[in-house]
Amino acid sequence: MHPNAKSSITEHVLRSALKTEVLGRDHIEIHERIDSTNERAKELALAGAREGTLVLAESQTAGRGRLGRIWHSPPGLNIYLSLVLRPELPPARISLLTLAAGVAGASAIGRIIGQTPSVKWPNDLLLQNRKIAGILAEMNMKNTKVLFVILGVGINVNLSAHDLPPELAAQAGSLFIATGRTWDRVEVLAAFLYEMEKYYKFLTQNRHEELLNQYRQICQTLNSQVRFVQQSNLVEGTAIDVNQSGELIVKRAIDGEIVHVNAGDVSLLSIAPKHLADDC
Repeated sequence: MHPNAKSSITEHVLRSALKTEVLGRDHIEIHERIDSTNERAKELALAGAREGTLVLAESQTAGRGRLGRIWHSPPGLNIYLSLVLRPELPPARISLLTLAAGVAGASAIGRIIGQTPSVKWPNDLLLQNRKIAGILAEMNMKNTKVLFVILGVGINVNLSAHDLPPELAAQAGSLFIATGRTWDRVEVLAAFLYEMEKYYKFLTQNRHEELLNQYRQICQTLNSQVRFVQQSNLVEGTAIDVNQSGELIVKRAIDGEIVHVNAGDVSLLSIAPKHLADDC
């Protein structure tokens, strides 16, 4: 058994730790091993699963992040979850769910370990400048109506540097790597779900600006120099804000033009000074 591995997450122990009203309350599935919690949650949603349905796995064989990337998923160490959400939101606002999950994750982790992660737009949580969590929201629509969203979240909890493949060793982190001690995964999971429910309500109660203000405070991409590809062109500039649709607003270096980024990779060329201080 891995020295950092804790006992498996059980439904009984998780339910006793939950402080939510909806998330994780109706139906919980826990798998020792599964291809993808997002795929299973999608199956349940298509079959009529209610909002808040939660799928967990000890390990995934085909976990994925944005842009089709594989999410490294060793067993017994981390949190791999997917939620079924049925928000009354227009499609243009669904990307704000990713931002809400980022704020929720940062808030939950900060409360537990005493170090608050920053966010790299749109969906990476960073601790000591290493990625500790990723978020993937997948929307299902009929005509122009959002039927459901599957929110997938992976949080590296007790992963050690030895568990990482060489290509991830310099970039990936975990709560264990950041603090030098193991953490109770149920405590982290329950805290995340509590915070996620809180910030989800910000969206469903039309409190978008409150959510965005929380996001702006922890987003290390803002006020940083960035590079990205848009319409096959390489663009560099300064990230200046995030708008009501969750798009990154960038002032182009070459001509000062304002451009909106709604998808794809954004590389940080330099990090804003306040976040350099946060990472020290």
